Amino acid sequence: MENKGLKIAWLCHYSLEHLRGKIALDLSAYQAHPATWIHELAAALEEQSDAELHILTVSPMIPVDAIFRSGRLNVYAFSMASGKGVGGRWGKLLRLQARRVLRMKIRTRLRRIAPDIITIHGAEHTFTDAALDLGIPVLLWVQGLMQVIYRDQADRVASNLIAHEKALFRRIPHFITAQPHVCDSILQENPAAVFHALFYPVNPLTFTLPDVPLRWDLAFSGTLIERKGVEDLMEALALVRRSRPETTLCLVGPADSATYLDHLTARIADLGLSGHCFLAGRQDDHARVLELVKASRLFIYPSHADTAPLSLAEAMAMGKAVVATEVDGIPAMVKDGQDGLLVPPRNPERLAGAILQLLGDDRLQDELGRNARNTAQERFEAGRVARDYAALCRGLSGANGK
Repeated sequence: MENKGLKIAWLCHYSLEHLRGKIALDLSAYQAHPATWIHELAAALEEQSDAELHILTVSPMIPVDAIFRSGRLNVYAFSMASGKGVGGRWGKLLRLQARRVLRMKIRTRLRRIAPDIITIHGAEHTFTDAALDLGIPVLLWVQGLMQVIYRDQADRVASNLIAHEKALFRRIPHFITAQPHVCDSILQENPAAVFHALFYPVNPLTFTLPDVPLRWDLAFSGTLIERKGVEDLMEALALVRRSRPETTLCLVGPADSATYLDHLTARIADLGLSGHCFLAGRQDDHARVLELVKASRLFIYPSHADTAPLSLAEAMAMGKAVVATEVDGIPAMVKDGQDGLLVPPRNPERLAGAILQLLGDDRLQDELGRNARNTAQERFEAGRVARDYAALCRGLSGANGK
Protein backbone atom coordinates (compact mmCIF):
# COMPACT_ATOMS: atom_id res chain seq x y z
CA MET A 1 0.00 0.00 0.00
CA GLU A 2 1.20 3.53 -0.69
CA ASN A 3 0.40 5.21 2.62
CA LYS A 4 3.53 7.27 3.24
CA GLY A 5 3.07 10.35 5.36
CA LEU A 6 -0.29 9.40 6.88
CA LYS A 7 -0.48 10.34 10.55
CA ILE A 8 -3.54 9.12 12.50
CA ALA A 9 -4.62 9.90 16.06
CA TRP A 10 -7.10 7.80 18.02
CA LEU A 11 -9.02 8.79 21.13
CA CYS A 12 -10.14 5.55 22.72
CA HIS A 13 -10.02 3.18 25.67
CA TYR A 14 -6.93 1.12 24.89
CA SER A 15 -6.57 -2.12 26.81
CA LEU A 16 -4.01 -1.56 29.55
CA GLU A 17 -3.04 -5.23 29.40
CA HIS A 18 -1.02 -4.35 26.31
CA LEU A 19 0.91 -1.72 28.27
CA ARG A 20 1.83 -3.98 31.18
CA GLY A 21 5.55 -3.70 31.85
CA LYS A 22 5.87 -0.75 29.45
CA ILE A 23 4.52 2.12 31.58
CA ALA A 24 3.65 2.54 35.25
CA LEU A 25 0.31 0.83 35.91
CA ASP A 26 -1.79 -0.25 38.85
CA LEU A 27 -3.86 -3.15 37.49
CA SER A 28 -4.90 -4.56 40.87
CA ALA A 29 -8.55 -3.64 40.22
CA TYR A 30 -8.45 -3.57 36.42
CA GLN A 31 -11.28 -5.30 34.56
CA ALA A 32 -10.36 -5.41 30.87
CA HIS A 33 -12.84 -6.30 28.19
CA PRO A 34 -11.78 -9.79 26.99
CA ALA A 35 -12.04 -8.91 23.29
CA THR A 36 -9.62 -6.03 22.76
CA TRP A 37 -10.54 -5.19 19.18
CA ILE A 38 -8.82 -1.80 19.34
CA HIS A 39 -5.46 -3.55 19.79
CA GLU A 40 -6.19 -5.94 16.89
CA LEU A 41 -6.91 -3.00 14.61
CA ALA A 42 -3.78 -1.13 15.74
CA ALA A 43 -1.58 -4.18 15.14
CA ALA A 44 -3.09 -4.82 11.70
CA LEU A 45 -2.79 -1.16 10.75
CA GLU A 46 0.90 -1.14 11.66
CA GLU A 47 1.45 -4.33 9.63
CA GLN A 48 -0.65 -3.41 6.61
CA SER A 49 0.31 0.24 6.09
CA ASP A 50 3.01 2.84 6.63
CA ALA A 51 0.66 4.95 8.74
CA GLU A 52 1.96 6.49 11.96
CA LEU A 53 -0.54 5.79 14.73
CA HIS A 54 -0.94 7.88 17.89
CA ILE A 55 -3.29 6.46 20.54
CA LEU A 56 -4.53 8.74 23.32
CA THR A 57 -6.13 6.84 26.20
CA VAL A 58 -7.34 7.70 29.70
CA SER A 59 -7.63 5.55 32.84
CA PRO A 60 -7.67 5.87 36.64
CA MET A 61 -5.32 2.83 36.69
CA ILE A 62 -2.46 5.01 35.38
CA PRO A 63 -0.83 6.77 38.37
CA VAL A 64 0.99 9.37 36.22
CA ASP A 65 0.83 10.40 32.58
CA ALA A 66 3.09 8.20 30.44
CA ILE A 67 4.18 7.67 26.85
CA PHE A 68 5.05 4.39 25.13
CA ARG A 69 6.56 4.22 21.65
CA SER A 70 7.30 1.20 19.48
CA GLY A 71 7.96 1.55 15.77
CA ARG A 72 5.11 3.57 14.26
CA LEU A 73 2.89 3.02 17.33
CA ASN A 74 2.72 5.75 19.96
CA VAL A 75 0.54 5.48 23.06
CA TYR A 76 -0.13 8.49 25.29
CA ALA A 77 -1.68 7.31 28.56
CA PHE A 78 -3.29 9.99 30.71
CA SER A 79 -3.98 9.57 34.41
CA MET A 80 -7.59 10.33 35.29
CA ALA A 81 -7.65 11.81 38.79
CA SER A 82 -11.27 12.88 39.20
CA GLY A 83 -11.88 13.55 42.90
CA LYS A 84 -13.80 10.30 43.09
CA GLY A 85 -14.95 9.55 46.61
CA VAL A 86 -15.11 13.23 47.60
CA GLY A 87 -18.70 14.23 48.20
CA GLY A 88 -20.62 17.46 48.14
CA ARG A 89 -19.90 20.66 46.30
CA TRP A 90 -16.15 20.35 46.80
CA GLY A 91 -16.06 16.93 45.16
CA LYS A 92 -18.09 18.22 42.24
CA LEU A 93 -15.65 21.11 41.75
CA LEU A 94 -12.67 18.74 41.91
CA ARG A 95 -14.16 16.49 39.24
CA LEU A 96 -15.02 19.44 37.01
CA GLN A 97 -11.49 20.81 37.31
CA ALA A 98 -9.99 17.37 36.61
CA ARG A 99 -12.02 17.09 33.40
CA ARG A 100 -10.90 20.55 32.30
CA VAL A 101 -7.24 19.72 32.92
CA LEU A 102 -7.57 16.40 31.08
CA ARG A 103 -9.24 18.06 28.12
CA MET A 104 -6.47 20.66 27.96
CA LYS A 105 -3.77 17.95 28.06
CA ILE A 106 -5.41 16.04 25.22
CA ARG A 107 -5.78 19.14 23.05
CA THR A 108 -2.17 20.12 23.70
CA ARG A 109 -0.94 16.64 22.77
CA LEU A 110 -3.04 16.59 19.59
CA ARG A 111 -1.59 19.93 18.52
CA ARG A 112 1.92 18.55 19.04
CA ILE A 113 1.16 15.39 17.06
CA ALA A 114 -0.52 17.39 14.27
CA PRO A 115 -2.28 14.33 12.81
CA ASP A 116 -3.84 14.26 9.37
CA ILE A 117 -7.03 12.83 10.85
CA ILE A 118 -8.50 11.93 14.26
CA THR A 119 -10.73 8.94 14.95
CA ILE A 120 -12.84 8.91 18.11
CA HIS A 121 -13.69 5.32 19.01
CA GLY A 122 -17.09 5.33 20.71
CA ALA A 123 -19.35 8.16 21.80
CA GLU A 124 -19.28 7.30 25.51
CA HIS A 125 -15.91 8.90 26.34
CA THR A 126 -16.65 12.38 27.68
CA PHE A 127 -13.04 13.52 27.16
CA THR A 128 -13.20 13.07 23.39
CA ASP A 129 -14.70 16.46 22.59
CA ALA A 130 -11.16 17.75 23.14
CA ALA A 131 -10.50 16.61 19.55
CA LEU A 132 -13.07 18.98 18.08
CA ASP A 133 -12.50 22.47 16.70
CA LEU A 134 -8.79 21.94 16.04
CA GLY A 135 -9.08 22.24 12.27
CA ILE A 136 -8.31 18.53 11.88
CA PRO A 137 -10.73 16.11 10.14
CA VAL A 138 -12.54 13.93 12.71
CA LEU A 139 -14.19 10.53 12.31
CA LEU A 140 -16.47 9.00 14.95
CA TRP A 141 -16.39 5.19 14.94
CA VAL A 142 -19.62 4.12 16.57
CA GLN A 143 -21.22 0.68 16.47
CA GLY A 144 -23.43 1.05 19.53
CA LEU A 145 -25.64 3.70 21.03
CA MET A 146 -25.68 4.98 24.59
CA GLN A 147 -29.38 5.68 24.11
CA VAL A 148 -29.92 1.96 23.44
CA ILE A 149 -27.61 0.55 26.09
CA TYR A 150 -28.99 2.87 28.77
CA ARG A 151 -32.58 3.17 27.58
CA ASP A 152 -33.90 1.36 30.67
CA GLN A 153 -31.64 3.27 33.08
CA ALA A 154 -32.98 6.62 34.23
CA ASP A 155 -30.11 8.01 36.32
CA ARG A 156 -27.90 11.04 35.91
CA VAL A 157 -24.91 9.10 34.55
CA ALA A 158 -27.03 7.56 31.78
CA SER A 159 -28.59 10.93 30.94
CA ASN A 160 -25.18 12.59 30.68
CA LEU A 161 -23.79 9.85 28.44
CA ILE A 162 -26.78 10.05 26.11
CA ALA A 163 -26.59 13.86 25.97
CA HIS A 164 -22.86 13.73 25.19
CA GLU A 165 -23.47 11.16 22.45
CA LYS A 166 -26.09 13.35 20.77
CA ALA A 167 -23.84 16.41 21.00
CA LEU A 168 -21.03 14.52 19.22
CA PHE A 169 -23.46 13.39 16.52
CA ARG A 170 -24.36 17.01 15.82
CA ARG A 171 -20.76 18.22 15.63
CA ILE A 172 -19.00 15.52 13.60
CA PRO A 173 -19.61 15.12 9.83
CA HIS A 174 -18.19 11.61 9.16
CA PHE A 175 -19.08 8.36 10.92
CA ILE A 176 -17.84 4.78 10.71
CA THR A 177 -20.66 2.32 11.31
CA ALA A 178 -22.34 -0.57 9.54
CA GLN A 179 -25.44 -0.54 11.74
CA PRO A 180 -28.63 0.85 10.12
CA HIS A 181 -30.22 1.67 13.49
CA VAL A 182 -27.13 3.70 14.44
CA CYS A 183 -27.30 5.61 11.17
CA ASP A 184 -30.97 6.42 11.78
CA SER A 185 -30.21 7.82 15.25
CA ILE A 186 -27.32 9.92 13.98
CA LEU A 187 -29.43 11.33 11.15
CA GLN A 188 -31.99 12.54 13.67
CA GLU A 189 -29.29 14.78 15.15
CA ASN A 190 -27.31 15.45 11.97
CA PRO A 191 -29.19 15.10 8.65
CA ALA A 192 -25.97 15.83 6.71
CA ALA A 193 -24.01 12.96 8.30
CA VAL A 194 -21.88 10.81 5.99
CA PHE A 195 -21.46 7.10 6.80
CA HIS A 196 -18.64 4.66 6.06
CA ALA A 197 -19.39 0.95 6.59
CA LEU A 198 -16.79 -0.90 8.65
CA PHE A 199 -17.13 -3.48 11.41
CA TYR A 200 -14.82 -3.99 14.37
CA PRO A 201 -12.13 -6.61 13.61
CA VAL A 202 -11.95 -9.85 15.57
CA ASN A 203 -8.94 -11.50 17.14
CA PRO A 204 -6.96 -13.23 14.32
CA LEU A 205 -6.93 -16.43 16.41
CA THR A 206 -10.59 -16.92 15.57
CA PHE A 207 -9.67 -17.80 11.98
CA THR A 208 -6.71 -20.04 12.81
CA LEU A 209 -7.68 -21.83 16.03
CA PRO A 210 -7.34 -25.60 15.48
CA ASP A 211 -10.27 -27.92 15.97
CA VAL A 212 -10.86 -29.10 19.52
CA PRO A 213 -13.04 -31.97 20.79
CA LEU A 214 -16.68 -31.02 21.28
CA ARG A 215 -17.55 -30.75 24.98
CA TRP A 216 -21.06 -29.26 24.96
CA ASP A 217 -23.86 -28.47 22.58
CA LEU A 218 -24.34 -24.75 23.20
CA ALA A 219 -22.06 -21.87 24.19
CA PHE A 220 -22.42 -18.20 25.05
CA SER A 221 -19.57 -15.77 25.74
CA GLY A 222 -19.74 -12.29 27.19
CA THR A 223 -20.40 -10.59 30.48
CA LEU A 224 -23.24 -12.31 32.32
CA ILE A 225 -25.75 -9.52 32.83
CA GLU A 226 -29.51 -9.47 32.57
CA ARG A 227 -29.40 -7.46 29.34
CA LYS A 228 -27.53 -10.29 27.57
CA GLY A 229 -30.51 -12.63 28.00
CA VAL A 230 -28.61 -15.41 29.76
CA GLU A 231 -31.68 -16.32 31.83
CA ASP A 232 -33.72 -16.64 28.63
CA LEU A 233 -31.04 -19.06 27.42
CA MET A 234 -31.28 -21.10 30.61
CA GLU A 235 -35.06 -21.33 30.23
CA ALA A 236 -34.63 -22.30 26.57
CA LEU A 237 -32.20 -25.04 27.60
CA ALA A 238 -34.78 -26.42 30.02
CA LEU A 239 -37.29 -26.55 27.13
CA VAL A 240 -34.78 -28.15 24.75
CA ARG A 241 -34.00 -30.86 27.29
CA ARG A 242 -37.61 -32.07 27.21
CA SER A 243 -36.88 -33.69 23.85
CA ARG A 244 -33.06 -33.75 23.96
CA PRO A 245 -32.29 -34.40 27.66
CA GLU A 246 -28.50 -34.64 27.23
CA THR A 247 -28.14 -31.11 25.83
CA THR A 248 -25.45 -29.03 27.57
CA LEU A 249 -24.58 -25.33 27.73
CA CYS A 250 -21.40 -23.45 28.68
CA LEU A 251 -21.61 -19.78 29.73
CA VAL A 252 -18.19 -18.15 29.28
CA GLY A 253 -17.55 -14.85 31.01
CA PRO A 254 -17.75 -13.07 34.35
CA ALA A 255 -21.01 -12.12 36.04
CA ASP A 256 -21.38 -8.37 36.49
CA SER A 257 -21.72 -8.85 40.26
CA ALA A 258 -21.44 -11.53 42.92
CA THR A 259 -25.15 -11.07 43.59
CA TYR A 260 -26.09 -11.83 40.01
CA LEU A 261 -23.76 -14.84 39.94
CA ASP A 262 -25.55 -16.21 43.00
CA HIS A 263 -28.86 -15.60 41.26
CA LEU A 264 -27.76 -17.46 38.13
CA THR A 265 -26.48 -20.36 40.21
CA ALA A 266 -29.86 -20.58 41.93
CA ARG A 267 -31.68 -20.44 38.57
CA ILE A 268 -29.62 -23.36 37.29
CA ALA A 269 -30.78 -25.42 40.26
CA ASP A 270 -34.41 -24.24 40.03
CA LEU A 271 -34.61 -25.16 36.33
CA GLY A 272 -33.09 -28.59 36.91
CA LEU A 273 -30.00 -27.75 34.85
CA SER A 274 -27.32 -28.90 37.28
CA GLY A 275 -24.79 -30.94 35.33
CA HIS A 276 -26.05 -29.44 32.06
CA CYS A 277 -25.36 -25.69 32.43
CA PHE A 278 -21.75 -24.78 33.22
CA LEU A 279 -20.48 -21.39 34.39
CA ALA A 280 -16.91 -21.13 33.05
CA GLY A 281 -16.35 -17.69 34.58
CA ARG A 282 -13.86 -15.00 33.62
CA GLN A 283 -10.91 -16.10 31.44
CA ASP A 284 -7.80 -13.91 31.64
CA ASP A 285 -6.44 -15.36 28.39
CA HIS A 286 -8.79 -14.59 25.50
CA ALA A 287 -7.45 -17.60 23.60
CA ARG A 288 -9.10 -19.70 26.30
CA VAL A 289 -12.44 -18.00 25.63
CA LEU A 290 -12.14 -18.93 21.98
CA GLU A 291 -11.22 -22.52 22.81
CA LEU A 292 -14.30 -22.89 25.04
CA VAL A 293 -16.57 -21.56 22.30
CA LYS A 294 -14.83 -23.72 19.70
CA ALA A 295 -15.71 -26.78 21.81
CA SER A 296 -19.45 -26.22 21.27
CA ARG A 297 -21.77 -27.23 18.43
CA LEU A 298 -23.73 -23.97 18.37
CA PHE A 299 -23.19 -20.42 19.58
CA ILE A 300 -26.20 -18.70 21.16
CA TYR A 301 -26.49 -14.95 21.68
CA PRO A 302 -29.90 -14.06 23.20
CA SER A 303 -29.28 -10.38 24.02
CA HIS A 304 -32.14 -7.95 24.71
CA ALA A 305 -30.15 -4.96 23.40
CA ASP A 306 -26.80 -4.92 21.63
CA THR A 307 -24.72 -3.27 18.98
CA ALA A 308 -22.13 -5.30 17.08
CA PRO A 309 -21.14 -7.95 19.66
CA LEU A 310 -17.60 -9.19 19.16
CA SER A 311 -18.31 -12.58 20.69
CA LEU A 312 -20.92 -13.18 18.00
CA ALA A 313 -18.49 -12.09 15.27
CA GLU A 314 -15.83 -14.40 16.72
CA ALA A 315 -18.19 -17.38 16.71
CA MET A 316 -19.01 -16.68 13.07
CA ALA A 317 -15.29 -16.48 12.26
CA MET A 318 -14.85 -19.92 13.85
CA GLY A 319 -17.52 -21.30 11.54
CA LYS A 320 -20.13 -21.86 14.22
CA ALA A 321 -23.81 -21.97 13.38
CA VAL A 322 -25.33 -19.20 15.50
CA VAL A 323 -28.70 -18.39 16.99
CA ALA A 324 -29.13 -14.74 18.00
CA THR A 325 -31.85 -12.23 18.74
CA GLU A 326 -33.03 -9.80 16.08
CA VAL A 327 -32.22 -6.64 18.08
CA ASP A 328 -30.40 -3.42 17.24
CA GLY A 329 -27.22 -4.13 15.22
CA ILE A 330 -27.32 -7.93 15.20
CA PRO A 331 -29.36 -8.27 11.96
CA ALA A 332 -26.61 -6.27 10.21
CA MET A 333 -24.17 -9.02 11.20
CA VAL A 334 -26.30 -12.15 10.76
CA LYS A 335 -28.68 -12.67 7.85
CA ASP A 336 -31.49 -14.89 9.06
CA GLY A 337 -31.46 -18.29 7.37
CA GLN A 338 -28.11 -17.63 5.68
CA ASP A 339 -25.47 -16.93 8.35
CA GLY A 340 -27.54 -18.12 11.30
CA LEU A 341 -31.02 -18.04 12.80
CA LEU A 342 -32.57 -14.93 14.35
CA VAL A 343 -35.36 -15.00 16.93
CA PRO A 344 -37.28 -12.34 18.90
CA PRO A 345 -35.71 -11.25 22.21
CA ARG A 346 -37.12 -12.31 25.59
CA ASN A 347 -38.71 -15.38 24.02
CA PRO A 348 -37.28 -18.65 25.40
CA GLU A 349 -39.80 -20.72 23.42
CA ARG A 350 -38.68 -19.33 20.04
CA LEU A 351 -35.05 -19.58 21.14
CA ALA A 352 -35.51 -23.22 22.08
CA GLY A 353 -37.23 -23.91 18.75
CA ALA A 354 -34.30 -22.52 16.76
CA ILE A 355 -31.81 -24.50 18.86
CA LEU A 356 -33.77 -27.71 18.34
CA GLN A 357 -33.97 -27.04 14.61
CA LEU A 358 -30.17 -26.83 14.34
CA LEU A 359 -29.40 -29.69 16.73
CA GLY A 360 -31.63 -31.90 14.62
CA ASP A 361 -30.17 -30.91 11.25
CA ASP A 362 -26.42 -31.43 10.78
CA ARG A 363 -26.58 -30.31 7.16
CA LEU A 364 -28.13 -26.96 8.11
CA GLN A 365 -25.57 -26.56 10.90
CA ASP A 366 -22.72 -27.03 8.45
CA GLU A 367 -24.24 -24.73 5.83
CA LEU A 368 -24.87 -21.88 8.26
CA GLY A 369 -21.42 -22.32 9.80
CA ARG A 370 -19.67 -22.10 6.41
CA ASN A 371 -21.68 -19.03 5.43
CA ALA A 372 -20.98 -17.39 8.79
CA ARG A 373 -17.23 -17.90 8.37
CA ASN A 374 -17.30 -16.46 4.84
CA THR A 375 -19.19 -13.41 6.09
CA ALA A 376 -16.68 -13.00 8.92
CA GLN A 377 -13.75 -13.10 6.50
CA GLU A 378 -15.37 -10.38 4.41
CA ARG A 379 -16.33 -8.10 7.31
CA PHE A 380 -14.35 -8.87 10.48
CA GLU A 381 -10.84 -9.92 9.35
CA ALA A 382 -8.37 -7.47 10.91
CA GLY A 383 -6.13 -6.99 7.87
CA ARG A 384 -9.06 -6.21 5.60
CA VAL A 385 -10.60 -3.79 8.10
CA ALA A 386 -7.23 -2.04 8.57
CA ARG A 387 -6.69 -1.61 4.82
CA ASP A 388 -10.17 -0.19 4.31
CA TYR A 389 -9.79 2.11 7.32
CA ALA A 390 -6.38 3.42 6.16
CA ALA A 391 -7.76 4.12 2.68
CA LEU A 392 -10.69 5.99 4.22
CA CYS A 393 -8.37 8.10 6.38
CA ARG A 394 -6.20 9.01 3.41
CA GLY A 395 -9.21 10.01 1.36
CA LEU A 396 -10.80 12.20 4.08
CA SER A 397 -7.53 13.80 5.19
CA GLY A 398 -6.21 14.58 1.72
CA ALA A 399 -3.00 12.73 2.60
CA ASN A 400 -2.87 11.03 -0.80
CA GLY A 401 -0.83 13.92 -2.11
CA LYS A 402 1.86 13.65 0.55
